[in-house]
Amino acid sequence: MKKRAALTILSFLFLSFASAQTDARWMQQPAISPDGKWIAFEYKGNLFKVAAEGGSAIALTINNAYNG
Repeated sequence: MKKRAALTILSFLFLSFASAQTDARWMQQPAISPDGKWIAFEYKGNLFKVAAEGGSAIALTINNAYNG
């Protein structure tokens, strides 16, 4: 059940970023943590994590020098 929720959230994240941006390649390399509690992804050169249950993404790195 946790994997299903994580995949649903991951799909939602991908679709929301893809539809909200003109360049869907900005969200890259999503990965689910081994315990299934977190989803990590790269967006515009920064790393983020979000709970598999949903919620706001937490920035793990901040880099204003994105060269997409």
